[in-house]
Amino acid sequence: MRLAKVVLLAGTLLVHPLSRADVVADWNKIALDAAVQSSQPLEYRLRAMAMVHVAMFETLNFIEGRYDPHFIVKSPEARDGMSIEAAVAAAAYHVLVDLYPYQRPAFAATLKNSVHTFPGSQVTANSVATGTSIGAVICTTRASDGPGLEPWLLKSANQLRPKVPLAPQGPAPAPYDDHVNASIHFDTSPLSWNSTIAELTASRGLSQIESARIHALVSMAIADAYTAAQGAEYPCAACVAATAVAIILESELGARLALASALSGKAGQDMAREIGQQALRRYRIAPQADTVHEWSLIATRIVTESGQGPAQAARAMTMVHVAMFEALNFIEARYVSQRLVVPPQPLRMSGAAVAAAAAHQTLVKLYPGEKLLLDDLLRATLAKIPQNHNKESAVIQGRYLAVNVYVQPVAMTPERGAMRAVAGESPLALYAAVSELAAARGLDLLESARLHALISEAISRTYAGAPDPQLALQEAGYAPP
Repeated sequence: MRLAKVVLLAGTLLVHPLSRADVVADWNKIALDAAVQSSQPLEYRLRAMAMVHVAMFETLNFIEGRYDPHFIVKSPEARDGMSIEAAVAAAAYHVLVDLYPYQRPAFAATLKNSVHTFPGSQVTANSVATGTSIGAVICTTRASDGPGLEPWLLKSANQLRPKVPLAPQGPAPAPYDDHVNASIHFDTSPLSWNSTIAELTASRGLSQIESARIHALVSMAIADAYTAAQGAEYPCAACVAATAVAIILESELGARLALASALSGKAGQDMAREIGQQALRRYRIAPQADTVHEWSLIATRIVTESGQGPAQAARAMTMVHVAMFEALNFIEARYVSQRLVVPPQPLRMSGAAVAAAAAHQTLVKLYPGEKLLLDDLLRATLAKIPQNHNKESAVIQGRYLAVNVYVQPVAMTPERGAMRAVAGESPLALYAAVSELAAARGLDLLESARLHALISEAISRTYAGAPDPQLALQEAGYAPP
């Protein structure tokens, strides 16, 4: 019961996604307009959308290095000072000009607006060159496409083709489901689904690279599913494509997509399921040191051994978790901060090192007698982070940010104090459970830190303002001193 109440309380605290210009959304609209105006066959226009989105994602990932790449080799060094907007815009521009050269003037005008942040600077020049190079790689990769388009996710265009012709079946009405987030219609072009998918990604408050990844996965799945279903002479190619999209969105965003029709035929369902699963295997989170989980467990151990009461222990854990979140959010600039002024652009440095340094600094401040142990633990953590991740600067930044984050104890009303568990119960077990849960869900560092901070603040508010249970028992005469 305690944990359920704490989780409900946590939903009302802390931060909201940071609003800023979204270069991925902007160039998605530009690419869609170009595809809609094109007179090419639909499968070629779906291929074009996939090329643009793959180029944008691969560019973002080259800069941030967050996911395993597919077409582009991961950057061997930190891309400090790179302009994301300029690089992504240049990648999308190069692909669109290659596909629709007659629209070059319109694309060029939009590109100029996208890179206005650093006009004429070396930063912009390097960023545009990077994006252009990655766009060129994607164009070269797809240059050999002939009448039979090569798939993005499947091994071959014939991989899922049935051995016998499919019976001519039309789509059947889908059952009513009132727990859905959006709907798409099979009687419209798959290009028209783009706005629904864009609205879903926007509503989730995703970062630009997360949004770019979803668009890339979905656009590749649509292109492959539609083309494969047509090649197999399936009577409803859009049915297959939409079902593959639904599989991706439910897995990645937890979004239920209401399909205007349901597939009537096992072959079509199997085709959609295989393509959807292939997409979900692409662009997985790259292995990284989970320093939020690691230092949450370190903090739990240090606080436990300190012998502090529940309220003091909860406050200490909150300070550690909020310091890690605020430090990570400062360099990634994804959420509105309550304690620090977040820079307008992400900083290119190791989030793993920043989080560890912030937690270390906070724990040393709280428990100076443990400094030697904490210094050794920090060195061990940093040794696991690649040298090319700019970790020295990240440690300095993390320590500085932690010093500027101070969590004030929160006064509670008696009603909130009544949420406390039975006398003597410690909140520290909850922190360990939350940390294990976050690690198991595969959250990135900032998302994990945010979850820890939310829960920590909720637990701290639960315990603050109410008497220590053991002290209350002693004063009442019900427990030995």
